Amino acid sequence: MSDSWKPVAIRWLIGLGAVLTIGCWAGAACWYYIYSADLPNPDELARLAPVEEAAVPDTCSSQVVQAIPVSAINNNVRKAIRVESPTWPDPTDIAGSIAFERILCGFPPADWKLVYRGKRFANRLMRRFTSDQLLAIYLNTYRFDIKTEGIEAVSKQTFSKPASALELDEAAYIFATADKGDPTSDVSLQRRDAYLDELAAKGLITAPEAKTLKARPGPAVFISHK
Repeated sequence: MSDSWKPVAIRWLIGLGAVLTIGCWAGAACWYYIYSADLPNPDELARLAPVEEAAVPDTCSSQVVQAIPVSAINNNVRKAIRVESPTWPDPTDIAGSIAFERILCGFPPADWKLVYRGKRFANRLMRRFTSDQLLAIYLNTYRFDIKTEGIEAVSKQTFSKPASALELDEAAYIFATADKGDPTSDVSLQRRDAYLDELAAKGLITAPEAKTLKARPGPAVFISHK
């Protein structure tokens, strides 16, 4: 039996292999474009984790943010954030929140690629920034109400002090009442007390500590976050 078919078969297999290889590379390129293209530049967020306090324009909100450095985030704020972000100091939740907020600036909420782009951008952020830098970006862009962005601004507005000087009950008050639209002191303090109870339930403070903190007054002027 003649073996003349073998060279033809070999050439056919080589050609098929080349086509499959090109197809795989083309598929990978399409996947990258669909799920990863047009992601925000993570380096642009570096200015929101400054070395020292600075006024920084936030292109997402069109506001000027009073951005504080990592060194200005005290232990009380770090402890209070554990209710907002249960995984902290693992930055997964915080990176995800930052990523989806930035992605939403460029895509409508119903965009089917939103989830994939958000997850990929969150991974990029965790590779680019330290946990503390991500915390600074998160706090500096936190929307406390429609007018107030960043923990430094809301701290000065609510307690007339910088965020670095916040007590634990004050930090709890800020996070508990953020964007809730509660103008009354009673409701605001109830939210703060519930927040402190949650800190105690998580073992971050003791029940007696929570009781002592709940006995403290709220801010001198109660501000509606509407």
